[in-house]
Amino acid sequence: MASLMGTAIEFYDFYIYGTAAALVLNTAFFPGMDPVAGRLAAFSTFAVAFVSRPLGSAVFGHWGDRVGRKSMLVVSLLVMGLSTVAIGLLPGYAAIGVVGVLCMAAGTVVSAVVSDRLGRRRTLLTGTAVAVAWGLVMFPLMETGSVVLAGVALAGALGLMGLIFGPMGAYLPELFRTEFRYSGASVAYSLGGVLGGAVPPLVATSLQTSGLGVMGVGLYVSAMALLSLLCLLALPETGDISLR
Repeated sequence: MASLMGTAIEFYDFYIYGTAAALVLNTAFFPGMDPVAGRLAAFSTFAVAFVSRPLGSAVFGHWGDRVGRKSMLVVSLLVMGLSTVAIGLLPGYAAIGVVGVLCMAAGTVVSAVVSDRLGRRRTLLTGTAVAVAWGLVMFPLMETGSVVLAGVALAGALGLMGLIFGPMGAYLPELFRTEFRYSGASVAYSLGGVLGGAVPPLVATSLQTSGLGVMGVGLYVSAMALLSLLCLLALPETGDISLR
């Protein structure tokens, strides 16, 4: 339950910041840039959070394995919540210019430093395999201009996300021995977040403005899903392994 609550808050923070970076922060903090450059700059501050997550995982994982996971969870949730509030209170570029941009990036860093029936592996393999194909379908559906089809595209993507993240919460810790489980799982998850969370917004923005358009973004999503699939094929099943 604690992991569920923590992950829900974390995802809320990242989703709301990612949406704001695409729609609001680019004009609020980078008004002198053209729309594409401003969006890339805003997404760069978003990427800082993912790059800093391994550091937070190492620190909080180290102390979580020693002083207890509950204490670290409370601290991380407090830091994450207060940092989110602080980002919302930042003045825009018109008020303090570059200082606001630096403060926004710093607030993102602080908020980020926190952080059985079929078998886990089989379920994850199914989700990533479908995601490979869905990446090629999702963006063309969103480009149709139909609200219904755009909803189908997003619903499918979020459904696959749930299919993958559900067993992953159990799968990652089970890959590590008990004495290293907290730090091992958190660092592995955060390092994956650098490639899967920090880089894609920057790449997607560049691809969308290139000759490939949104189809290039779909190809990138499918390529990342294929990479995940190949990594899973190299890992063992853990559902029937004792954690003691």
